[in-house]
Amino acid sequence: MVARLAASPEARERLGITAEQADKIQRQTDDFRKAQIRGRADLQLKQLELRELMRGETPDRAAIDRKMDELSAARAAQAKAEAHYRLDMRASLTAEQRQKLHEMMERGGRRGRDGADRPGRAPGSGPGSGEGQQQNP
Repeated sequence: MVARLAASPEARERLGITAEQADKIQRQTDDFRKAQIRGRADLQLKQLELRELMRGETPDRAAIDRKMDELSAARAAQAKAEAHYRLDMRASLTAEQRQKLHEMMERGGRRGRDGADRPGRAPGSGPGSGEGQQQNP
């Protein structure tokens, strides 16, 4: 969310994000995305290796257990990296900017993509609140 807003000149202005902040956010986002791509590839390789171990005529249970431990560790590393990225994005904003962002999200959460109010919905709930979902007319 912060990265998308930092890329938007209008949002940067509304939140008071400086050019330096926007550059830092973009660098951190690029680094995170690269790490995610590498992590997904590593995870896929480990999954393939596990399938290979499982296909053997006499599967080595210890090797399978080790590979499953590697898979678990890789998944945990991805989850930690995502949490750290979110914390880094939050830390890149001042307290005042975070408050403005929170207020923008609350206001925006009650509106559809067409800008029409959606009364009775909590911010971020219901259809259309997820990214990539379509609004029903």
